[in-house]
Amino acid sequence: MGSEGESSHAWREIFRELKKRGVERIEIAVAGGLPGIEEAVGAVFPEADRRLCCVHAVRNAGTRVRRSDCSEVPSGLKAIYQAPDGKGTEAALASFEECRKKRCPQPLRYRREDFCRLTAHLRYPEEVRLYVYAANQLEGIDREVKRRTETIEVFSSEESLLSVLCLVLKNENEMLGRRRLRGFAELKPGEEG
Repeated sequence: MGSEGESSHAWREIFRELKKRGVERIEIAVAGGLPGIEEAVGAVFPEADRRLCCVHAVRNAGTRVRRSDCSEVPSGLKAIYQAPDGKGTEAALASFEECRKKRCPQPLRYRREDFCRLTAHLRYPEEVRLYVYAANQLEGIDREVKRRTETIEVFSSEESLLSVLCLVLKNENEMLGRRRLRGFAELKPGEEG
């Protein structure tokens, strides 16, 4: 990102640049809980669903509990976001809150505040949910960039680093372009399940 870090202003500039380059709308933005991204998406693409990445939510909630409770919290959260519909998520959240109320109120407060963002994927057809409940695809690209750049210990210039990054991202883009994502062809813009 640069010296400004992952601030709302920095992300807003990135999204404005995307809009300038032709991105007309974003259906759903999946973020790992960074408020800067969510604010920026809301400012530039206000119609976009803003979604909390379930993998990050489980990971972050695990850091807010005692070690003895660590195994119970992820399974409770998974029951919430893996429920088949809104009623199931409400029931799973109520069960999770009841069990955890006295022992770890902090993750409960965190989950209740994030409930709508954690379950936004339920508004989409079942075939699509697998792709929008987490930011795993993006993290996979990040891992590939790191893997490829770590093998080159020293870059002779900034241009050489950018060349490698461009080649890696071009390759990833081509691979993703050939991949068929089930359910997306049937999904019309603005349509939700």
